Formats: sequence, C-alpha cells, structure tokens
Amino acid sequence: MSLIFADPANDPMLAKHIIDRYNLDQIKLYNFGSILDLGIRLDKLYPEPNVMAMLKEADFGDGDYELSLRFDRYYMQQLLSNEESFKQLMLFMTETQDDNDVYIICNYNEPTFQPVIESLIKFIEERYSVLASVANIIDDVEGIENIPINHETRPGILNFIEDCGRYSKLIGTPIITAKQREEEMEKIRLDQEALEENRRDEIDEQLSK
Repeated sequence: MSLIFADPANDPMLAKHIIDRYNLDQIKLYNFGSILDLGIRLDKLYPEPNVMAMLKEADFGDGDYELSLRFDRYYMQQLLSNEESFKQLMLFMTETQDDNDVYIICNYNEPTFQPVIESLIKFIEERYSVLASVANIIDDVEGIENIPINHETRPGILNFIEDCGRYSKLIGTPIITAKQREEEMEKIRLDQEALEENRRDEIDEQLSK
C-alpha cells in the first residue's frame, strides 16, 4: 500500500483522518519530528550533527546546489552506516509489504526540516525504487491511499532484500516476506513470458494453416 509522509499540523481534517484510520487499525503510523503525540517515533532518523551542519551550510536547500547534494550523500551514508538510523529506517520500510498504508507524520512544512524529509524520500526512491507521497491537506490523500507499493526496478528489489536480511540479523527476528516477494515476482514474470510465448505459437500456427 501507500507510503505517505503527512504534515497534518495545519489541517485538522487531515489529522482527524489519520487518527481515525489509525484507531481502526487501517494504517501503520510513525512520527518523524511532528509536534503531534502520535505514532512510533523515528528520532534516530534525525541527521547527525556533522550531517546537519552540511544542510545548514547549504542554507537548508536554498543555497548552493552542490552543497545540497553533499548533504544528501552524507545523510544517505548515515541511514546505511549508523545502526540505529538503519534500524528505524527498516522499521517502517518492512511495513510497506503489508496491506495497510504506512503514514509518517512529520514537520514537512517547516523550512529547516523539509529538506530532511525530501532527502529521506529521495533515498527511499533511489535505493528501493519505492515512490513515497506527501500529504499536507485532506485533499492530498485522495488518489494516493491504497496504491500498491511496487519496487519498480530489480536493483531496488535486491537492495530491499539485502537490507531486510541485515535488519533481521540486527533485531534477531526472521523477515522472510522480502524474499517471498522476489520469488513471487519472478514467478509472475516467468508466467507472463510463458503466456506470451504460447500466444506467439498460436499465432504462428494459425498463419501456417
């Protein structure tokens, strides 16, 4: 289902929508920097002081473009190399395999925090080929909820499987759904190829008559 970064601070209707769906067990809910006291907190995803210093040097995304890219690279390294950051990243990423939408409430509209969220979204897209959405008002959720999350590229699938394996070892709990997903997608691909080959054979047979 959908992975949604939501900032409901300025829209009570969006906040109510999220709370209602959470209370009905229809969504998985996390909190990355939101002032609302909701969801599982992801405080270990905050940029480390040296990484945050780079973002300040880049004027929080409004300054030099190369400095902003440098922040993205260092933040990506933190997410992969800092064990606590990595575990919190995978805590919600593994949820994207389930049927429920995954909401991360955050301070997206805070100018000094927005580039952090955007960098995290960019990382998720580049590493796992998973597209996340942003919701600031209730109208934003229309059309993005309940959209299946697909790893659009094979490298994205393989990165996800690799990181799930590492996460499983760190927390001491088996996570097999990622591997099952890869095997199922491979089966679907082979089935589609077989159907196409059979279709071509049928056409060739009809033409030869």
